[in-house]
Order: sequence, then C-alpha cells, then structure tokens
Amino acid sequence: MGWVGGWLVLGNLLVALVLCVATALSLQATRSAERARAAEVADNLAHSVSIEVGAELRLVDNALASIAQRLPTHPETNDPSTARGRAAAIQEQAPRVPFVSAIHFVDRQGRISPLSPGQPPRQIDDLGFLQQALASDTPLLSPPRPSPAVGEWAVMRALRVMGPDGQPCGILVAEITSRQFAETFARLALGPQDIILLRDRALRMVAQHMPSRPANTDGMGTTEISPEMRNLLARQPAAGTYSSRLGRDGVERIYAYREVPGYPLLLIAGLSSEQYFVPWRATAWRHWSFTALIILLVILGSVYLYLQRGREQDALRYAKRLARQQALMIENDWVGILRLHKRRISWANRAMVTITGHEKKDLIGSDTRLLYPDDASYAAIGQEGHHALRERGSFHTQIRVRHRNGALIWVDLSGTALSEDESVWMLIDISGLKHSEAQAQHMALHDALTGLANRRSLDERLREVLARAQCEQRAIALAYMDLDGFKSINDRHGHEAGDAVLRQVAERLAAHVRNHDLVARLGGDEFAIVLADTASPEEVSPILARCLSAIQAPMTLADGATTVQVRGSLGVVFGPVQADTPEALLTAADAAMYEAKRQGKGRMVFADATHLVTPH
Repeated sequence: MGWVGGWLVLGNLLVALVLCVATALSLQATRSAERARAAEVADNLAHSVSIEVGAELRLVDNALASIAQRLPTHPETNDPSTARGRAAAIQEQAPRVPFVSAIHFVDRQGRISPLSPGQPPRQIDDLGFLQQALASDTPLLSPPRPSPAVGEWAVMRALRVMGPDGQPCGILVAEITSRQFAETFARLALGPQDIILLRDRALRMVAQHMPSRPANTDGMGTTEISPEMRNLLARQPAAGTYSSRLGRDGVERIYAYREVPGYPLLLIAGLSSEQYFVPWRATAWRHWSFTALIILLVILGSVYLYLQRGREQDALRYAKRLARQQALMIENDWVGILRLHKRRISWANRAMVTITGHEKKDLIGSDTRLLYPDDASYAAIGQEGHHALRERGSFHTQIRVRHRNGALIWVDLSGTALSEDESVWMLIDISGLKHSEAQAQHMALHDALTGLANRRSLDERLREVLARAQCEQRAIALAYMDLDGFKSINDRHGHEAGDAVLRQVAERLAAHVRNHDLVARLGGDEFAIVLADTASPEEVSPILARCLSAIQAPMTLADGATTVQVRGSLGVVFGPVQADTPEALLTAADAAMYEAKRQGKGRMVFADATHLVTPH
C-alpha cells in the first residue's frame, strides 16, 4: 500500500476515534442526566405515597383510640348490653376508615367478639401477636398473613384496651388487606411496568401494585429483595435509590424507597428504565448516524485520494472536491465549532451563527467573553477548562451562553487541546432538553391532578416563610382543610367525578387567596393554605371564610346535568409563635381541623394549646 496509504489509514482511524469519543462522552452525559432524573422522580413518588399511607394509618389509629374510649366498662364480658355497646362504638368509627376491612374486639383468651347478636364467637389465629399487643403500650402492626376473616392477605393494627382494674382486658384489631393498600396505589399515574411495593421492617411483602398485573399476589409475605436494596438498606435504612433487574418479570427498574413516617413500613417505588431512555435512544441514534456519516465521508475521501495520487491533475481536482465535502461536514447547522488561540476566536463555522446569533465577522478575532453571560462564569469555565485541557487534553460540560439578542441558551460544550495555546471546541444547543428537565422538575413539585403545589413543595415553602418570619419577627398562618361530603360523591358518581370536584375546589381556593399565598394538595381530599405576613385570626378569617364560601357553591359535573356540593373543615395554626417547623405546623393544623369536624364540619377552628405538639 505504501507509506501514503499507511498515513491515510492512520489519519482515518484518528478522526474516527476522536468523533466516536466525542459522541460517546456527550451521550454518556445525557444518559446519566436521564437516569438521575428518573431516580429523582421515583424518590418523589415514594416520598408522596409513603406520606399518604402514613396518613391512612393515622386515621386507623385515631379510630381505634376513639373506639377504646367508648367501650363499656367491662368490654370482655358477653352481656348483651355490653355487646351492643361494643358493636355501636365500632360501627360508629368504621365508616370513617374505609381503608380498613374489619374492626374487632379480642379478649385476653383470643376470642373475637361478634358485632351482632347470635353470631358465634371466633378465635384469633395469631395468639403470639395477641400477647405482644397486650404487653405493648403503643399500637402494634402484625406481620402480613392470610386472614381467614377476610379471605385475603392482611395486616392487623392492634391497640391494647385497659380494664377498670388497670390490667389489659383485650385488644382492638383493625384488619387492612393488601388489596386495600393496592387500591390506594392504583390511583397513581403509573406506567404499565412501574410497580409500588409495601414491606414491613422485616422486609415481608405487605402489598404490591403493577398496572399490567393489578391482581397479582405472588410473593406476599416473603422477604425476597435485591442485593442492591439489601446493601443500601444497611447504610440508609430510611430512604435511598438504586437500580435493579431482580424480579419475576426481569424488567430493569429504578427504585426508590422511603420509610412510612411513624410506622414500621417501607414504601418502594420502581419505575421502568425503558420509558425514561426512549428519547435518549432516539438522540443517540441521530448522533451516531451523524458521526458514522462523517467517518464514512472521510474514509471515502481518503480512498479517493489514494486512488488518484498518481495523477497530478486528478489529485488537484480531488483536493478541491474534498475541501467542499469537509466544508459541508463542518459548515453544518447543528454542531457549532470554534478554534481558539488563547481564548480568542480564530475560526468559527456556520452553526455558530445559528446558535449564538453573532455573524462570523463579529466572532472571529473576539474574546470568548462575548459568549458568556457574566464575568464570573467566564472566569470559572476558563480556569476549569484550562486545567482539564492541560491535564487530560479534553474538557466537557454544559453551560449557559448569551445569544446576540440577550437571551440565555443552554449548550453542550466539548473542547480538545491542539497545542499549549490552541484548542477546538464543539457546541450543541440543548435548550430543548433543559426545558424538558424543567418540566420534569415542575411535575415533581406539583400535584398531577389539580396543578397545585404538592407536599414536597409545601414543605419547602413553609421552611422558607418560617425562616423569613423568624428573621423579620413576623407571623404566618397555615390552614389545613379536609372536604366534607367528598366520599359520598366518589361512591355515588365515581372517581372521575371526584377528580373533577377536586380540580374545581383547587381552582376556587387559588382564586380566593392573595398572590403571595400558597395553596397545596396533600393527597386525597386534603388541602393546605399558607398565608404569609398574617399575625392574627382577624386577618386570616376573612380570607379563609371566602375560601369556605367559594367551595360550598354547587358544582356541575361533566354530564352538565348533575350538581354536587361539598363543604370544608379548616384548622388554622400560626407560626412560629405556635409551631416553628413544617411538621409541627401541619400536626397542629391537622388536629385543629379534626376539632372543626367534631364541632359540626363546614367551619374553621384556630389551634390552641391542646392542638400543639410539644417537642421532646
């Protein structure tokens, strides 16, 4: 082949290597960003669902406590009047916890008291758990097991009941089936291969839901988890994210787990990796196709040069033709290319005009400061990029540059050193990708159904306004609202009607607060309103009264003929004078809201000392 052919082959290999490395680095960076985004979405999902499960279980605990207070003096006796009183106490609370399949009173011998006269008593099937519950000062959660009473996998939430002699006389048991947990998870907008799991602290499976297999009960009660999760749990028992393919369906997922607040449970959200990498694969296909086209054109040009090297005129014509081909490759409209000499532009391609808006004559000879939004970013990239070029010969990052019209755009920036003072840089406009990331961030902080702020966004806003209020010695108010009459709408007209009501409530609340206030949805039919710079009930009451009045107005459903109506119960707390953390504010407002319900619903109650949680 001769020395000319050898040099041509070596040059083609070097060009192909540089293009492949540059493409691979760019795609690897975008893939890592997609994976990080998926992990963040999974963590937000696990966080929000764990809070919702905790809220449901707190309702169960409240119901058990209310029943225990109303039990007859000797609930373990079989006297008919005692049985009627016991049944009345249970039946009063049962409608308030639709999450529970059954509530029973179990005496010290394990006998389940019937709710109706003539029903034969049954025996609890887990005497060991009975003894643990009788000895515990706090409510206990049982391991998952098949329940003969409901014919499904279930867990028991048990509360000890004390007799007049100061000794335990039995336990109140609320049974929650795995199906009831799964129905809660089914309300989430999941992909067909996404999955939600609930495990207890011994890692036993309590419930699961996957849209493509909604009735699946495989693995219930087992402790089989992936090695990745087991290793991560040892280091981070409360929360974490990881990737794994372990599972009966072999689907690779990005998992996030969160501890259910206040309960020995782990909520695990698994999102299918496939759905997050579909756009990236399309981008990778385009980049590799463009790279392959460039390599192919370079190879074809080199072969042509080799075949024509014996003829001087043909070689001259080929050189001109190759120059035109290279100009077509370099003077593209997508990838901007700059050649720099000591941070001054010595050459720029046509794509730089498209990306930055500056004409070539304005770019060539100018300092690269022209492209940076400020001196700080110009100095930072200069220092970081110079160090990388000197140490590794290349540099890659994503930065914002200033367009000629003043707008800031995102670019993927890659640089390669040619010598001590010269370098070549490639710029790709990725503003569209960054916009998609911003949209994903918005989704992570807002409720998908109503568009209001979600629990995470509420926590961030509360920390912000509390910190400002403490510095400026001002006050803020938090109102916790629960809708009255919403469940009957769901039961009578279906969940779509319920969703329509929630959206209308959200619109009315947002329309009747001030511009600097925040309305958030906490889940289900619960809302929160943050009122900044408000120091007294006299300031808060008119605003919240307008909100209550607005949501009580009749609402027309999608059929145009059905009209429904809800009311709201409000609990209000002031911070930082009554509570100085988001958690304490929410707890106090929640307690005041329940007081409003007890007083007759459709009203507001301001928190007092009985509703506040004293920090330990």
